[in-house]
Amino acid sequence: MTAVNLYRQIISHPDYFYCEDTNSFNSKEYQSKAGNNYHFELRLIEGIIIKAEIGIGHKFTFLNKLQIFEIKTKKLLDTSEFHNHKYNQDTLIDQAVHMLSRVFIANQSDDNNIYLAKDAVPQIFQKVNSAFKTDQRAIAQKTCLNQLVA
Repeated sequence: MTAVNLYRQIISHPDYFYCEDTNSFNSKEYQSKAGNNYHFELRLIEGIIIKAEIGIGHKFTFLNKLQIFEIKTKKLLDTSEFHNHKYNQDTLIDQAVHMLSRVFIANQSDDNNIYLAKDAVPQIFQKVNSAFKTDQRAIAQKTCLNQLVA
C-alpha cells in the first residue's frame, strides 16, 4: 500500500473541513443525546495528531477531551478529559505540551535520562507552539499516512 497525502484525505473526508479561524481541521458539529453540540479539531505536529473534542455552550466554548495519536502507528499516546474548562488556543497548547512531555518522560528507560527528558520540555513547547502557528494545511501536505486517525 502506498503512502497517501494526509491533506488530501482530510480535505476529501466528508466530515472534516479546514477552519482558518482555529487553524485546524474541524469535524462537522454533532449533537449528543443530551442536546449538547460538539465538534473535533485535528492538528498535526511532526508525526503526531492532536485531536480536541470541543463543546459548544450557550456563552462559552469548552475543551472536553484531548487525545494525542502517533501518526505512523496510529497508537493513542495519551488522553485527558476536562470538565468546565474554557477553550482557548493557549490552553490547548499548554495541555498538549504537558501531555507530550508526560509521554516523553514515561518512555525514558534509564533513570539518568529523566533529567534529559525534563530538559526536552522547552523544545516540545517550541515544536507545539510553532505547529499551532503554522498553516495546518502546509503541515498536512508534507505528512503521509495510509489512513486518517480520528
